[in-house]
Amino acid sequence: MMLRRKRHKVPELNMVATADISFMLLIFFLVTTSMDTDRGLQRKLPPMDNNDNRTEQLVEKGGTLTFSLTDDKRLLADDEEISPADVSRVASDFISSRGDDHLIVLDVSPQSDYGLYFSVQNGLKNAYAEVRDSLSLALYGRHYRQLDDEDASDVLNRYPHNVTER
Repeated sequence: MMLRRKRHKVPELNMVATADISFMLLIFFLVTTSMDTDRGLQRKLPPMDNNDNRTEQLVEKGGTLTFSLTDDKRLLADDEEISPADVSRVASDFISSRGDDHLIVLDVSPQSDYGLYFSVQNGLKNAYAEVRDSLSLALYGRHYRQLDDEDASDVLNRYPHNVTER
């Protein structure tokens, strides 16, 4: 008599549930993960022009306000230390006192803090918005954003955005 060996069957795994669980985990992580947005400055750059069209503009010594961002994360306004919260006030006082005859200089060290640079840029943006809004309220009785193109252009000519970096 011949002995027969019993064949063992290898158990099979049901993989259907694994695909469902993987899909559920993917949905869970997509829903619960926060998507960080990049921080940046929204600026409209001037159109490219030839160097032939550029002219030098002389500015009086009292007509400039210099913000310096140092390597050690300090902010100076005309060599006096200020806090980033004061940028808007200092700049708006300067712009409103000088009118269109002003220049704001940003002297930024390459090792300075980006967050500080960002807050200074936002402070300058707020300062220009504040002085333009106060002028439009005084002249036209409306906020700057509510002005038509001609009136907005008049206010913009009185307080142009004169900021340079070095």
